[in-house]
Amino acid sequence: MATASVGATRILTACGGGAQSTASPVVTTDAAAATRASPGRPFYGINAHFTDNSMPNPTWPLSTYVNTFTDLGVKMVRTNISDAIGASSLVPFFQLFAASGIAPLVVIDQGIDLTNSYAANYSASYSLGQSIARPLRAHCIYFECSNEFDFACRVDFQNRATVNPVDGKPVDGSIPTDYVPAAIEAMRGWTAGMQAGIKSAIPRARCGYASGVAFSNVVADMLFNGKDTTGAITQTPIPLDFIGVHWYSSEYDILAAGPSTHTNQPVNVLQQLNAVMSSKPIIVSEFGTWDTQANQAQYLTNQFDVWRTNRSQYNIVAALFYALFPNPVNEGETPEVNWGLIEADGTIRKEAYAAYKNYTATHPV
Repeated sequence: MATASVGATRILTACGGGAQSTASPVVTTDAAAATRASPGRPFYGINAHFTDNSMPNPTWPLSTYVNTFTDLGVKMVRTNISDAIGASSLVPFFQLFAASGIAPLVVIDQGIDLTNSYAANYSASYSLGQSIARPLRAHCIYFECSNEFDFACRVDFQNRATVNPVDGKPVDGSIPTDYVPAAIEAMRGWTAGMQAGIKSAIPRARCGYASGVAFSNVVADMLFNGKDTTGAITQTPIPLDFIGVHWYSSEYDILAAGPSTHTNQPVNVLQQLNAVMSSKPIIVSEFGTWDTQANQAQYLTNQFDVWRTNRSQYNIVAALFYALFPNPVNEGETPEVNWGLIEADGTIRKEAYAAYKNYTATHPV
């Protein structure tokens, strides 16, 4: 979820507003495409917050995590840290995961100042990335170099009534001029520096960034291809290894997102990501819904269908449900409506738990 401001479902509203929806997403009918991906990938994943004291995590021994992930069929786990101390605390988790064939994905969610220069943020993030990577060099190769900073770069971040400065239309993040030039350059410096810092310690690391906007192809294009907010190539491209996509029920259908407020046309975000990222891998590092148990379970099943059946066509290498446990109660959680497969007590398994377990068992990849 977001570190720049608020949670993903509260901010990713470009494709249908803030209301949650349990409508079934569109699924490709190309059966052959659904089976072309290489077997053995750590495709099915989940988000967890092992060391985040702000989350209502139960006190579980490490073996319970492993047994739970094995029971679910989870092969990739995403967790957040912000410094080297947090990285070191993850080592026991990752050592045990490795023995069970579970791949970790670390998202570095340290907050940044988007008014800083490219150079200042590059220097700070290089040092941070290097310090985090050092204790994890034998345990992790997948890193997201920030979490949802692109939403904080939008011109309407401080005031949702702000319109696009060029065409005067409502902002939804679907065109480059929806973003503040200085903020994009600050984010560019942070992302480039962190990737370089991580790879100085772990040369084989795979680094991406986690997008917090529905039209994630736009900022990906700016970072990966060196484009500025006018769409011109004026900056040094960042050779990202993958793009981390967040998609929640409030966005509806990623294959026909929108329509864009600027063009009044729907956007196949996965197709556009392939185009701007030269078919680099896509990791759906968060997807989920804040809903009743029955609707949450149905959304999980429907959306896993989207990621699985389109994985070969769009090079989707993993899809990670949000989340293992609920979010804090101060974010509006109730026993009836919340995130998570398991309640905060660490014992009660929700309907979505059974849906996840059944899906991985009946749809091996």
